[in-house]
Amino acid sequence: MKKRFLRTVAFTMALAMGLALSGCGSKEPETEAATEAEVTTEEEKIDYEAILNTMLPNYKDEQTQAMCNFNWYGMNYIEGKTFYGRFSVKGKDLYQFVKMELVDDPESPSYLTAGEWSILSEDVVPQFINKVGDTFYYVAQDWTKDNENPEYYIEKVSESGGDRTKICDGNGYLVVRGNKMYFTNADDKYVCTDMDGKNEEIIIDKEVFYPYFINDNWIIYQDDADNESLHVYSISDDMDFKLNDEPSYDPTIFENSVYFLTLASEKENAYHLAKIDLTSFKIDGDNITFTQEKSDKLIGSKFMIIWNEEAGSEMIQGMNGVGSCYIDKWEDCEDTAYEGFTEEYLYLSDEVDAYVKYNDEGAEARCFMNKETGYGQSISALE
Repeated sequence: MKKRFLRTVAFTMALAMGLALSGCGSKEPETEAATEAEVTTEEEKIDYEAILNTMLPNYKDEQTQAMCNFNWYGMNYIEGKTFYGRFSVKGKDLYQFVKMELVDDPESPSYLTAGEWSILSEDVVPQFINKVGDTFYYVAQDWTKDNENPEYYIEKVSESGGDRTKICDGNGYLVVRGNKMYFTNADDKYVCTDMDGKNEEIIIDKEVFYPYFINDNWIIYQDDADNESLHVYSISDDMDFKLNDEPSYDPTIFENSVYFLTLASEKENAYHLAKIDLTSFKIDGDNITFTQEKSDKLIGSKFMIIWNEEAGSEMIQGMNGVGSCYIDKWEDCEDTAYEGFTEEYLYLSDEVDAYVKYNDEGAEARCFMNKETGYGQSISALE
């Protein structure tokens, strides 16, 4: 149900002049009653084409890379060869939020290994990590009180591990923009607060997943109640456009197309890769539709869009280290090993990629790819 902050395109409305960056999406209050002329203007035909053209993101390498990392719950953050994120520490029953220097392995210099490390936030799994200056803001997944149902809240900690502070309750998808925090609350509604967690304002008043700013004004998200379909929403004027009609997962943008997973009816635990060109919109009165394409190949539950230096092109990378294909041949991507969940990318950066490998018992080992040499090796736990 679309409520206070969401109006569908079936209603008539005027296009606002822009987004006030100092607020969470609020608009200037009307100071005078609308005149008859103004009402008539609002009822005139809306220029949907002009509005939709402001949405087009034209994402390139770094922007696509950041969106991939966000879809993997943002559990890691890599700056140069310094790693911040979820890691196993020997002697600890739970994962920790650690800072670790990645250094050349003295026995095999082409590989990276663990150097100095420290725990930033004890006994929590960090998600959706944002670094602002020397402070990290993130969603803390806290298992200390209930080993089956974790507690979630927004927390901050300094780069050195000091000043750890719980800010407010928050469920996921945290992003810091300007001096505001955007995230989903306990009801999975998309909200905005000040950096101290105060002055909460609802941005999208319904259950949403994968909410992501594709530019200063537009958010892409999955509408849980609308068959888990994809929507885009404009903060400046509350306009909402539905992109498709089927369950869609992990939306990732490259250039002006959204790539995502949709369920494969012919095989359990399998998916098809699909694509929506955001420039393909067709306008029929107030009815806006987009063109969707879908591969007939099977793929696993995760994918990444990765820049391949040697190929000089973006590539689709499936899990298990298989299924790579050029972005312009995305419909040929096939993960023949999706039933054996053995390997998946977790984070992409300019110097280091992080991925995880699973053994036959399901235990994981974190691996780091040195992009200078093209070699990667695993680090099971810090000690």
